[in-house]
Amino acid sequence: RFLCAMWAGGGNVGPFLCLADHLQARRHEVAAVATPSLAERLADAGVVVHALPDGWLPGGDDLTRAIGSYRPDVVIVDYMLTEALGHSEATGVPTVALVHTLYRDLLVEGAPAPIGMAGTVDDLNATRKAAGLSPIAGYADLLTTADLVLVAAPRALDGAGDVPPNVRHAGPLLEGPGPDAGWVPPAGSGPLVVVSLGTAGDPARELGVLGRI
Repeated sequence: RFLCAMWAGGGNVGPFLCLADHLQARRHEVAAVATPSLAERLADAGVVVHALPDGWLPGGDDLTRAIGSYRPDVVIVDYMLTEALGHSEATGVPTVALVHTLYRDLLVEGAPAPIGMAGTVDDLNATRKAAGLSPIAGYADLLTTADLVLVAAPRALDGAGDVPPNVRHAGPLLEGPGPDAGWVPPAGSGPLVVVSLGTAGDPARELGVLGRI
């Protein structure tokens, strides 16, 4: 039984769904603690939605309660949910931190972005102290406590330098085709331009941008 802690961060979601597909193909059960906007997408993927926190990020207490009731064998946590990582560590359940970007360049050398989104190191240490955990000096230290750090990027694209023994570069974890499966580009001899807004945002604001595109 695998329990995933995730949020609707755009590019954060696909790697989790890819992992869920691989795990289900091996007859493992997959559940999730996720933000409400992901409920339908997870249900379509056959993932049991075990908890839907009210906030925009699942917190440590949300994950602890889910672990207590669901009793997973393994917990997989979005590495940007730093408080949830600490609470998972405190339960003693084997924990995988899923890094859906580069490890060396954007975490070790580039912290606090984007891992610092959910709170400062001081904030984390306050929650870690309450959970009976030792303090950390930086965000990268948080991942050394995970049993496995799974990086959804090729090692060749990451920065030079050693990585801790618990870090594995899995390469891209790509979600399978969705409703747009079978799409073909429009006919014509001119150049085709593909435009992406990157990650999830405020749809009300993006509509104007999309219209101009």
